[in-house]
Parts: sequence; structure tokens; C-alpha cells
Amino acid sequence: MSFKNNYFEGADKLTPSEKKEMLNSYNVGIIDDHEYVKAFDESQIDELEEKLIELNKELVKVEDKLKGMSAPLRAVIKEAKESIKDITKKLTVGGELVRTTCYLIPNYEEEVMGLYDSEGFLITARPLTPRERQLHINSPKHFKLN
Repeated sequence: MSFKNNYFEGADKLTPSEKKEMLNSYNVGIIDDHEYVKAFDESQIDELEEKLIELNKELVKVEDKLKGMSAPLRAVIKEAKESIKDITKKLTVGGELVRTTCYLIPNYEEEVMGLYDSEGFLITARPLTPRERQLHINSPKHFKLN
């Protein structure tokens, strides 16, 4: 069985409510708030291309005016934009990427494996795997600080 690009192909006389009723009758599930890319029709493409041409024309005019500005001022603007981009990225991430030695430390009582940095701060925790739950002679001893 092959799928149609348009489920209602050849059924041009159906009203929107009839189409919705058919979809509700024949579906096996509904996904709410599903995101996808809906293709533009020719008129929408033409409209967007016209906007793009106009914006490019405006940009060329502004860039020509900018060429008249002094080079040091452009360097300051460039540096400020790079700083803004860097700070925004750090704020979005919520921290900065670091590369350091980390330590896996099990807590057998709570059945959790903790990942700690070299200063002893918990970075993340996860449940122990079945293999990690098996205590053996070489298992690290669990200790509590105070």
C-alpha cells in the first residue's frame, strides 16, 4: 500500500467539515501540537522573494553608508557584537563548558551513581545499573562525610 500526498485527492467537492469528519473516522491516533514544515505555494514564494530583494537593496544602501565610517569605529562595533554573542551564548547554556577529571562514586543505600568534580561537587546522578548493584570484593567502600 502506498500513501497519497493528499489524502483527499480527487475529492474536490468535500467541505472542510466533511474532510475533518473523514479524518476523525479513519485515524488510529491523534498527535496534538505536532510541528512540521508546511511547503509554501507559488504566491507565498513570490512574496518572500520580493521581500528578500527589497531587504537586500536596503542592506546595500546601509553598507555603503557604513563604508564612510572610520575603521576604528567599525572595530569597536564588531568587538561589541562578538562580546554580546559570547555572553548570550553563556547565558543560554547556563554555564560554561569545562573539561576536567570527574569521579563516579556509588551510593549503594540509595542505589545511585554520582558523578563528582575534583572539588567534590555533584555534577549529575543516575540509578545504578544492574551490574553496578552487584557488590563484590573489589567494590569501593561507601563512606559518608560527617
